[in-house]
Amino acid sequence: MTDIEPDCIDAQIHWYPVAASREVGEGRIMQSFLDGQELALWRSADGEAHAWENRCPHRGTRFSLGWVAADTLSCAYHGWRFGKDGACTYIPAKPNLSPPRSACAKTYAVREAGGLIWATLGDASWRGIGDVQMPNAFCRGFVVYRSPHATRSFLLDHFAAARAGGAVMEQRDESGTRRVLFLQPMSGERTVIYLWIDTEDEADSGARVEAMLRAARAFRELRTQLEASAHDAPAGSRR
Repeated sequence: MTDIEPDCIDAQIHWYPVAASREVGEGRIMQSFLDGQELALWRSADGEAHAWENRCPHRGTRFSLGWVAADTLSCAYHGWRFGKDGACTYIPAKPNLSPPRSACAKTYAVREAGGLIWATLGDASWRGIGDVQMPNAFCRGFVVYRSPHATRSFLLDHFAAARAGGAVMEQRDESGTRRVLFLQPMSGERTVIYLWIDTEDEADSGARVEAMLRAARAFRELRTQLEASAHDAPAGSRR
């Protein structure tokens, strides 16, 4: 498998994961970041995931401080409510007023695939997660304090690229376990890596859990090497 755009990590023209699906439960608003853009992730009553700019258009309060009620998201500051399309549906201080069309949250395209929520900041068409076969066990997400480009460059010494845009990589470790990484470019100095593996037993067994813990420990060591590597000078440091 080859990556046709090996150096292109750009959320305006590619899709990237912004959270594990299980992290965004019903009624919850989760803060995330994609290529420097702060996002509010939430689910409407029908289970559909949404990704909005994490800023109410009224006073700029973070949506992630608010709450979800059925198919609307409410701002914590003045209680303005917004429907799934981002349009304001109700202003508590003026209940008889039809909200102006300009009172609209900025929304981004979202898809769910492989147990992850994906988003793009542009208008790129969704093309799926590539040819990679989805593993059956999600281990955990790792925050890496290196740029997305440096992170991807380092990981390509250990994993094979499996999707254009630099979001998916896979590899078999010494034991034969297939590991798949999904990269989320958070900002110029931070990247999230979601680690999945194939296990022989898909049930929630002790052997399965041990395999997941073993893979997470091994990748934690690789992350330490990555953050200490010299692919580029880090813009920030771990706090």
